[in-house]
Amino acid sequence: MRETKAITLKCNGKELVVKAYLTGREDEEITLGYQDNSPEATRSTAVLAGVAGQHKMIEVCVVSYDGSEEKILDRILDDHKDVRLEVRDICTELYADKEKK
Repeated sequence: MRETKAITLKCNGKELVVKAYLTGREDEEITLGYQDNSPEATRSTAVLAGVAGQHKMIEVCVVSYDGSEEKILDRILDDHKDVRLEVRDICTELYADKEKK
């Protein structure tokens, strides 16, 4: 079983459990989630690709939210927007951690 980190969210006090590191495959999944390589790509499709990439990053990085592994992304998105923003920042730090090594 992979090492995880439990983090108490500042915005609501709920526990978020994330993977301690990402595998190469998970890193590629997130990277692909941020791309829109279609010839018709516009600024609005780039924004949508960014949102899709953030969602993929949350799906890949987060193991559980508020004690449950069920529908993590949906529950984060249905909570206060500050939850999504804080979770995004935590996952971005984990995702960007590969640059530090």
